[in-house]
Amino acid sequence: MYFKILSLVMLGICSYTDIRYRRIYIKNILLYGGLVFGGKFIHVWIHGAMNGAVDLGGMFLESFFSVVPGCVCFLISYFSKEAFGYGDSLLIIICGLALGFSSCIEVLFLAFLFSGIRAMVLFVGKKKSRKYEIAFVPYLFLGVLIAAVAL
Repeated sequence: MYFKILSLVMLGICSYTDIRYRRIYIKNILLYGGLVFGGKFIHVWIHGAMNGAVDLGGMFLESFFSVVPGCVCFLISYFSKEAFGYGDSLLIIICGLALGFSSCIEVLFLAFLFSGIRAMVLFVGKKKSRKYEIAFVPYLFLGVLIAAVAL
């Protein structure tokens, strides 16, 4: 529950700056990442103390798979010359660490679905051109919110 609430708070803050200033500040990304890493280590440490062994290897293996969706997005950012921003990709990497692989995939699906619907409405309604940049972090926030409420 800690990681869902943390993700909602940090993505809410980043959503505000993404909408208002068209930026995702690195200090917010670093704070989010630090709180996720700290929470993961505390979770593993407490769980290990209860079971008699700390399983850091299991945590690293789980974390490796959890960052794969964000790394794919990072590659898309690189090859698209940042049409999909690096800040968005970093937030997805940290979101994957916080929520796990399957939840991250669900959140990404919802975020791309809702941002695509929004883009289509703006384009079909002749309000914006095809090249208009949409702030993506609010859709990540919406995806985490829906995933947190649904599960």
